[in-house]
Amino acid sequence: LLFNIGYNILIVVILKHGSANILWMASTVIVPLSNVAFSLKIMPGHQPLRSWDIIGLFVIMFGLLLYRFYSQIVNIYMKLIGKIDTIEDIQKQKE
Repeated sequence: LLFNIGYNILIVVILKHGSANILWMASTVIVPLSNVAFSLKIMPGHQPLRSWDIIGLFVIMFGLLLYRFYSQIVNIYMKLIGKIDTIEDIQKQKE
């Protein structure tokens, strides 16, 4: 009961200080993390963590990080290959 109340309060706090996208990303991470939590020996009926569980967690986290930081990654890449020199060039490309 306490966990459920805490979870619902955290949803409201995330929506208040963040956005619906942040709430969606947090909800996406809950599934693999709960899989890890249920593999702990303190949980009744626990099962060992398989390698596919860990791979799934990394794939989900990589996708979320790519979603969040895609524009910054592209800008850094463009600057490295020499297509963009300054912040003004980045702003011109957005227009």
